[in-house]
Formats: sequence, structure tokens, C-alpha cells
Amino acid sequence: MITDVGILGLRVLFVVLLYAFLLQIAFLLWRDLRSRPVVAPTAGAAPAVLRVVDGARSGLKRGATLAIGTETTVGRAPGSGLVLPDETVSSRHALLRQVDGRWWLEDLGSTNGTRVNGRPLAAATVVVPGDLLEFGAVRLRLERGG
Repeated sequence: MITDVGILGLRVLFVVLLYAFLLQIAFLLWRDLRSRPVVAPTAGAAPAVLRVVDGARSGLKRGATLAIGTETTVGRAPGSGLVLPDETVSSRHALLRQVDGRWWLEDLGSTNGTRVNGRPLAAATVVVPGDLLEFGAVRLRLERGG
């Protein structure tokens, strides 16, 4: 039979374990939030455009300029931010976004790959004005916007 002191001891132990559990959760949340990169707003960031170098079979004319936003999906699907109607471009081909004033290009698992200056993209990569971006057979040059 458990005495009153034993019950009190179990209650204290339960409260201590409960607080230890809550502190552990708080620590894990704090560590997770600290590990995430801080993304500064891109207001006032330099705008950019893509100039068609080779439209392949997309119907895009060489020299045409394509406006892009600070986060633009590139693909063949009508819902893409930048639609490239070419059979070598995947529906959801790549993501071009501006973070902290720098442009990043990421392949989204496309069939025919994404290349920067002829090199295949293996991970998200910083691109700068003047770089040649290739989505399948479509070739575009990143340029500063006006």
C-alpha cells in the first residue's frame, strides 16, 4: 500500500518529468529555428530578365526578352511562371528565385536537365547576369532588367 508520502513523491516526479519534456521540446524548436536561413525581403532588389538565345521548338524568337519575378517556376505547364512550350522542357522544369539579392537556379527533377553555362545543375546554384541558362534545348541568358 502506498502512503501519502509515496503519492506526493510520484506527483513531484510526474511534474519534474513533464517540465523536462517541455524543456526538451522548447530546445528542439529553438535549435530548428536557429538552423533555418534568414531570407531578407527582396524589395528594391535588382530586377532581371531572360533573353532568348535559342528558342529551340518553343516558338520563342531569338533576342526576345522574358520578364521574371523574384520567384519564377520554369516549365511547359500552363501554370508555370515562365512557360516554355518545347518538348524538351518538363512540365515543372526548374525554379529561378532571388534571395538576398542573388539569383538561384534549381532543377526540379526535369527529364532533360537544367544547365548553367553548359554545366549540368546538380543542386541549387547562384547565377549572375550574363550566365547562359539551358532548360532542355531552350537557351536563355540572364540579364539585368531595365
